[in-house]
Amino acid sequence: QGPKEGPYAQLSLIQPGDWLYIVNKPKTLGTHSLIFVAWEDRDQGLAQVINYVGGRKRKPGDYRSSDISRVFEIRRAQLPE
Repeated sequence: QGPKEGPYAQLSLIQPGDWLYIVNKPKTLGTHSLIFVAWEDRDQGLAQVINYVGGRKRKPGDYRSSDISRVFEIRRAQLPE
């Protein structure tokens, strides 16, 4: 976990299933969260993600491409012992 202003997480730390908090609007430091699925182009920070649609839409989420180059928090599920 780090500040929204950066420095941002190393992309090599991200694993499938991680819940990521990203800065998606750099000028205003607007944030969003999503679930990482797979890399499209790690060097460019482009990934396939599961995204909550919001706005009380009937669709709970979608699968899409997203720029995740500004990750400031990674949450990873822990299995119970």
